[in-house]
Amino acid sequence: MSRSTSEPSSPLSLEPTAAQLERIATGSSVEFDAILAKWKPEIEKIARSHVGRRSDLDDLRQAGRLALHGAALKYDADRGPFSHFARRVIKRRVQGEAARLDGQRYGEVAIADNPLAIEAMTDCSRTAAVEVTDALALFPLSHREVYRLLYIEGMTQRRAAHRLGVSQPRVAQLHRMLLDASRRLLRESA
Repeated sequence: MSRSTSEPSSPLSLEPTAAQLERIATGSSVEFDAILAKWKPEIEKIARSHVGRRSDLDDLRQAGRLALHGAALKYDADRGPFSHFARRVIKRRVQGEAARLDGQRYGEVAIADNPLAIEAMTDCSRTAAVEVTDALALFPLSHREVYRLLYIEGMTQRRAAHRLGVSQPRVAQLHRMLLDASRRLLRESA
């Protein structure tokens, strides 16, 4: 029974050798192409999971390939297996690119309409408020959707839950996670 190309590769088959990583660091495109060939199904899976209204699958694939190259250049064996590190880097880059391409999926949110940015203005500078607004695009889709429904559309948690097809406690949990992560971002940027 042959393996489908859409199935993710085993983590062992995605691990490059230390010599391959060294040659990539010195500019070897041949070595990178060999690693990329193994990682294509994984990059495809990640890119497909983040396709939005305006984001193009090819753009997200390219972001994934660039992230893989960056991961190969920055990898340190002390961080654990390369596959875990690279997968995390690729997911973050693809997610950020999808959010950028989708224009935060919900249009531009003015700083004055953004409660997180207003909170940032009282604690930090206006620059931090802009950073928080931009950081909102990096949150998972479920968090951004909860944010949009609660703060932009002014829905109650119960009504947002009905719209999303989840329970009200789940909306409260996502909202709490969004606020906690936002506070962490504010502390890190201060």
